[in-house]
Amino acid sequence: MTDKKIALLTGSFDPLTSGHYDIAIRCSQLFDTVYVVSFYNSEKKGMFTPEERLSILRGAFASHPNIKTDVSDGMVAEYAAKINAGVIVKGLRTTADFEYEYNLGEISRRLSPEVETLFMPSKAELAYISSSYVRELIKYKRPLEGAVPDGALEVLYTLRDKKFPQK
Repeated sequence: MTDKKIALLTGSFDPLTSGHYDIAIRCSQLFDTVYVVSFYNSEKKGMFTPEERLSILRGAFASHPNIKTDVSDGMVAEYAAKINAGVIVKGLRTTADFEYEYNLGEISRRLSPEVETLFMPSKAELAYISSSYVRELIKYKRPLEGAVPDGALEVLYTLRDKKFPQK
């Protein structure tokens, strides 16, 4: 049985951006509980490990009691069933995002027909901020303010200094 008051917001969040954060906060105003879960593919090399991604998520959402964070290497539909989510939320920055996420939504619908997929567009002023852009800022030790949520800054600066020490 699914609960329409529980939403699952998914992504790789490698790393979490201000756009992701904004969508999670907007979801937290629509749903009683929002799970923000970093799904990762162990065959792909990301900048951050699953544990590091979880630390970033925890830092960002520490002051939001109805937002829960986690990481998973499983299928989105299975995770949604595990937490009884009635809705999977996918954030969109571009029309290309829509095409990609629509296909994933159809897969989830076939696996769990009782779970709806909701597409939420990013705010225009945040649409340019991608995880790729933030990874470049990190790699070249540029300021992260504005590109990532304030609650994640300390975690990201610590991880950046560990991964890219001063020369």
